[in-house]
Amino acid sequence: MNSKVKPKALFSGPMLEVAKAVDRDDIARVKQLAGQLDDINALGEHGVTLLVYAVIADKPESIKALMELGSDPAIDVPEQGNAGYIAMWHPDAKSLEALLQAGMDPNLKEEGDALIFHSHNIDESNSLPVLVKYGADVNALNEKQEPPIFDMLMVQFKNALYLLDHGADGHFVSPSGESVAYNVEFQLSELDPKSEAYQTMLTIKEKLVAQGVTFPALSPWGERFVRDIVFCKEPLGYRPRSECKIEGVNRFVKEPAEEIKRQDEMILKERYEIVHEF
Repeated sequence: MNSKVKPKALFSGPMLEVAKAVDRDDIARVKQLAGQLDDINALGEHGVTLLVYAVIADKPESIKALMELGSDPAIDVPEQGNAGYIAMWHPDAKSLEALLQAGMDPNLKEEGDALIFHSHNIDESNSLPVLVKYGADVNALNEKQEPPIFDMLMVQFKNALYLLDHGADGHFVSPSGESVAYNVEFQLSELDPKSEAYQTMLTIKEKLVAQGVTFPALSPWGERFVRDIVFCKEPLGYRPRSECKIEGVNRFVKEPAEEIKRQDEMILKERYEIVHEF
């Protein structure tokens, strides 16, 4: 939704007057008029609340005033998201910070995942630092049971580095056996050694080593072996063998290359004193 949308396109009656006061940064009037509404969370056109309008218009003081009067930042606007998600459209994240200062849960979810999973590239937006500043869980799990650093290691390397500097667990291993360390090694094998991205990934590796993470990393195949994780038909997905009622085979996952198998065997022997041949 365009940040320059006019109040009259979304509201009528008393709500329109509140929205106009928001536009004028007339906080006293916002408080007076909004306080007289029967329902401060009533929906205007396109499902927009007054709080969402203040966020779209990037009016931090009005956001705080509306929150103090009971505006709910968790209300979803169809095809737009909730107020916290929409606030991350603004690169300076001032509206996001206003929501958080006024009491919004920093772990508010959008489409099933906490806001931190939707934070923008740290070179272009202040959304990640602001979320972390106000208590967002840097080790929150998404619907795949993976923390934010997993996705960030794919495309937002500086975000991943920021998370490691602010408490992200570098030892994490996903239910399917994929580790943070394995993801880092994979990226290093794919990136141009002369690129800035490669240097950032090297710094990430150094941070992991400082946390006590050991390299080289086991492949997901090797991690599943060590942790006795199997693919289950019931309940569906990767689980510890003890939780699996019916074991199966994940037909979408190919066996690793022979080189990876040999490396896993070496790691198992040297690190775990396990002799095994894949």
